[in-house]
Amino acid sequence: MELINKNRSILFSILILLILTILTALATPLIIEKYTADWKTVSQKKISQIETGTIEIFNEYQKNLIEKLAEFKADFGKIKIENDSDIVIVMGLIEDVKYSQYLYQVYNKDDKLIAWSSAGNLSGNFNSNNVFKKNECFFYQGDLVVFYTAYDTIGDYKIYIGLPFEKGYSLSSKYYKPISISERLSKEFNTRVLVEFVSTKEAERDGRKYAFPVYNSFNNTIAYVTVDRPSRIAYINSIRETFTRIESYFIIAVMLLVGLFVYKNKNLFRLRTFKFIVSSAYLLLFRIVLFLFGIPSKIVDTDLSNPEYFSSEFAFGMVKSPLEFFVTSLIIILILFNALKYIIQYLKDNRELNFKRWVYFIICPFLLLSFILILRGFGASIRSIIFESTLRYFKYPSLLPDLPTLLMDFNILILGISSVLILVFVSILFVSFWEKLFNSGRTKAFFITFVLFQLMALVFDLFQKQPQGTPLLRIISILIIFIFVYHLLDKKSVSATFTVSILFLTSLITISYLTYYNSDYEKKSLLTTAYQFVKPEEEYIEQLVKTTVENEEFQNKIINHLSNNDKKNYNAIAFQLWSNSQFEKENISSLVNIIGRDKMLLGKYGYQFYENYMWDWSEPGDSLTKLRITNTFITYSPNKIIRAIQPLYKKNILLGYLEVSVLLDMYSLGFEENPDFFTSSKALEDSPVNIKQLKIFDFQNNELVNYYTDLILSKHETNVILNAQFNLRNEAWLNIPLNNIEHIVYVKKIKNDFKNRIIAVALAEKDLSWSLFDFFKIFLVHSIFILTGLFIGYIFYFRKIFQLRYSFRTQLLVAFIFISTLPLVLLAFYFRNLTEEKNTAAIYYKLGKRADNVEEFLTEYALSDSSISYTTLEKATRDLGINFDLYTDKNLIFSSEQIYYDIGLISPILNAKVYKNFVLTGLSEYVVDEQIENYDYHSFYHKANIGGRNYLIKVSDVFNSIQLPMSALEVDIFLFGSYSFAILLIIIFSTILANQISYPIRKLTNATKAVAAGNLNISVDENIRGEISELVDGFNIMVKELDKNQKELAEMEREAAWRDMAKQVAHEIKNPLTPMKLAVQQLIAAKQDNSPKYEDIFNKVTDTVIKQIDILKNIASEFSNFAKMPDLKKEKVNLVDTINNVTNLYSDGRIEIIHILEKNNCLVEADSEQLQRTLVNLIRNSIQASADKVYFIINSNPEYIMLRVKDNGQGIPGNIKHRIFDANFTTKIEGMGLGLHMAKRFFDLIGAELSIEETSSQGTTLIIKFPVKN
Repeated sequence: MELINKNRSILFSILILLILTILTALATPLIIEKYTADWKTVSQKKISQIETGTIEIFNEYQKNLIEKLAEFKADFGKIKIENDSDIVIVMGLIEDVKYSQYLYQVYNKDDKLIAWSSAGNLSGNFNSNNVFKKNECFFYQGDLVVFYTAYDTIGDYKIYIGLPFEKGYSLSSKYYKPISISERLSKEFNTRVLVEFVSTKEAERDGRKYAFPVYNSFNNTIAYVTVDRPSRIAYINSIRETFTRIESYFIIAVMLLVGLFVYKNKNLFRLRTFKFIVSSAYLLLFRIVLFLFGIPSKIVDTDLSNPEYFSSEFAFGMVKSPLEFFVTSLIIILILFNALKYIIQYLKDNRELNFKRWVYFIICPFLLLSFILILRGFGASIRSIIFESTLRYFKYPSLLPDLPTLLMDFNILILGISSVLILVFVSILFVSFWEKLFNSGRTKAFFITFVLFQLMALVFDLFQKQPQGTPLLRIISILIIFIFVYHLLDKKSVSATFTVSILFLTSLITISYLTYYNSDYEKKSLLTTAYQFVKPEEEYIEQLVKTTVENEEFQNKIINHLSNNDKKNYNAIAFQLWSNSQFEKENISSLVNIIGRDKMLLGKYGYQFYENYMWDWSEPGDSLTKLRITNTFITYSPNKIIRAIQPLYKKNILLGYLEVSVLLDMYSLGFEENPDFFTSSKALEDSPVNIKQLKIFDFQNNELVNYYTDLILSKHETNVILNAQFNLRNEAWLNIPLNNIEHIVYVKKIKNDFKNRIIAVALAEKDLSWSLFDFFKIFLVHSIFILTGLFIGYIFYFRKIFQLRYSFRTQLLVAFIFISTLPLVLLAFYFRNLTEEKNTAAIYYKLGKRADNVEEFLTEYALSDSSISYTTLEKATRDLGINFDLYTDKNLIFSSEQIYYDIGLISPILNAKVYKNFVLTGLSEYVVDEQIENYDYHSFYHKANIGGRNYLIKVSDVFNSIQLPMSALEVDIFLFGSYSFAILLIIIFSTILANQISYPIRKLTNATKAVAAGNLNISVDENIRGEISELVDGFNIMVKELDKNQKELAEMEREAAWRDMAKQVAHEIKNPLTPMKLAVQQLIAAKQDNSPKYEDIFNKVTDTVIKQIDILKNIASEFSNFAKMPDLKKEKVNLVDTINNVTNLYSDGRIEIIHILEKNNCLVEADSEQLQRTLVNLIRNSIQASADKVYFIINSNPEYIMLRVKDNGQGIPGNIKHRIFDANFTTKIEGMGLGLHMAKRFFDLIGAELSIEETSSQGTTLIIKFPVKN
């Protein structure tokens, strides 16, 4: 009952939350029934909300456009345009950063474009034939991008402002920048939303959809939004998910309150073992409850809970996503830290294990096997993280990972710490059991365990088909684990240094395993890469062709344009269809043709498949009315073309055809011609290796016909690959040097009726800089986690235990690290900037030389009429091997990569900055950084006069490979890897050096504290030289002189005190003796004279003598009180704190003081200062008895708290054992015999008992029994 009253508020809160959880569960079906009873009304209400919300979003965009247009118009109005220099000012205005979010175009009265924004492919001619009103907003549909556009005029000039609103294509390249209002609205309203940028639309016939118009400020229709009507089942599920989430919050609150209840009442469990079991059971139950209720996955819908990044079936799916992994790891680490406290206390208690001998024989092999299996399990877990994850920890060189990768990095660190702690616990138990089983010393048992574990791990790996890690990695891991074990067995405590060490060394072990398995995964990925060139099955390709050609969305788009006779860029539409198909994601050679009803080609897009268009679908009299698919073999080749055509009808009227073709080229690599910004294979994107790091060779009939590399194979290297020993699967693995660099090569043999084909995929072994970069990239993240955790731990926990002190050692360490690393960092930045400048200069120089070569070639081949034929331009590209663009004024007239301009992926309008600097200011050469999607590249523009006509030649490194001595990426990798390693070494050596320099100072500091506490028997022994040696010698001499002077002063004070006391006593005694003598003399005289007054005199004299005797007695009492000890100040004293304070006085290392404490809070009644002095006196006696270890052991029972002071000195001889507590008894030459006597007297005065428990030549144990006070 007392327990309930004490925790009434917690228990009441738990009860309320449980009731709320049950009520929520019961109310869910009732609420679902209520809201779905009139589903039509609910559905219409949601549609209305979506419509209202969508219009508000469009209106907000419109408002921002109008405001920005007005701002630009005001600035533009300040410019008076009279010549080209004024247009330069306008273009400079457009480049102002405040207008950078939008695209601007300015036309003169002749509708000539005079100023515009540079935005890669996000451009177009906004100036259409439509008539718009001032400040009217509309949608301009470019070739690939739709812009939300506003229009206004100022004088004779037209101003357009546009915002990219919707991209009609998608790319799997990492540089692709998605822009989609449809996607935004779909996420906003949690349903599929499609925005169609048309002014008219047929009524929606599909009852599952709802369409509504969007108007501009002039009430003109500018778009239609089609929304999927809410599904009743989906709505029910959303309600259920909402209430499930509420229940989850209640359950979390309940479990937290249960934890608070357990924590507040932990003192109810007297046994520490039971406390540990209860707390661990609670944490495990907490995790299980979270898992059963789907927490956190059901309440956190982000990439962190996406199982695509990482998923494992371990523990029934408790690590099925990065977030679930994080929660599970956090629970485990809390349990293990709790276990660490328990183990440390167990070691401090030094309790005897009293199992029967056969129990040890069973447990020891079990612990040994557990150690091996846990170590292997740790390796297997790291391997799982690499192989079962789509995250690529080392593929990309960026130092800042994305959020899922960052969380997984944290999970990996926690996994490593957890595994190491478990292995440490198992090792400690094994050492303890071995020590007990064979009665060996702990040190001997430790080294036997270390050797035994190393040998058994080796034997275990020899019998494994796939050992975890390398032998060296295993040996180092076990070595580090046993370093931690030794520290815990020896120190029986966890210091700040130990905590930092175990965290960072665990990180090093974990990252080592991670890099090893990633390297293994990279090698295995060569096989996956090779299989990319084994073409997919024909049935699969046919299905892709059929799915693409039947794409209803694009069919309708093409039909609408054909029916309206729109002058559209059908090349761009063909590209959009291709980019949104599976062909783009799988790098399949394919071709899309859009054909008119007259069977003439309107537009096309081909990816690695180029053929001249020719209608070959029907013979005369054969009508093509429905989908048709054909397969055609290419003569004398295993290659074939799969082709499909779909007639396009609107209201039974044929408008045209959509044709899709795929080339099954059995001998092409398929991706070597792609620019970086464009596309890449999804399978290769998932590979842990960057495609640029691979060397791919394609041999056909023993001849190299295709390759993807700049490396040229020698005859010997070619023979080694061709003569590889293939296994039954026609595979081989080689480790050979290529161009004097070691490579691992996967070789695949493919046989068919036409040719024997061998594909070799090679990957260079990573050099030291790459390896260091990969290692320290993760180590940097782990270090941030560790330092953050230590800071938080200090704020919330460690600050209560110790105060942060900037010691001399810390100051030295910080100074060494700062002085050593600052030049390194500055040098790295300087070298990085210098290399970047040189690389940029080299790129522009090489691009400029190529532009000069193009000019020379075109000048030589130019026609007499000053024009340049298309054939000549193509010949220049082919003969020179240079891809270039050619402009006149601001318009493109030729490009070696014309396809990207034809489809609208790159704007054919000259870069505005280039136009401004060339045409308007007259420069002859100009270099500029440009961008396609999120891909940055360099372009060199060169003004050339060919045949008397001015042209602009553009050469860029996006389509021309530029070889650099060392790329920026290679510089970053070298600098970060090597400099991080250097900084790590600096930190290690600085720590060692700072420790060595400060160690004598720290010993002197501790010795000074001991002297201040009254210990003058201390001395500092250090084998050092220099000023510190003189300081140490001076300190030792000072202490000896202090000790000598103290003894002499004490002796002098003692003699003076006795002398003064004797004089005083003599004087005081004389005073009563004189009247006593006179009285006795008077009595004698009266007796001799037979005086008749003798009786009166006798009574008078005896009375006087008695009074004087009382005075003497009082004098004696007063002097006795003067000589006695000071009064005791009895109070509640924490015996553990007092022992700690005493121990701190002997931290110089001359004697080791070991605590074996039953608990951390032992209250006794004593005088704190005298208790501390008495314990110091006992330690001093042990030192004088040649002891080098003193144990403070605390035990208790219901009657007494017992403190044993045990040493390993010479012991007390048996013949004097009974006299050591006597006053003035001593065996020391200079002793006074008061130390143990005064200690005995002190403990008697406070009600405690001091006695000798045992003594021998191995040492002495004194026991002090403090009575337990209620």
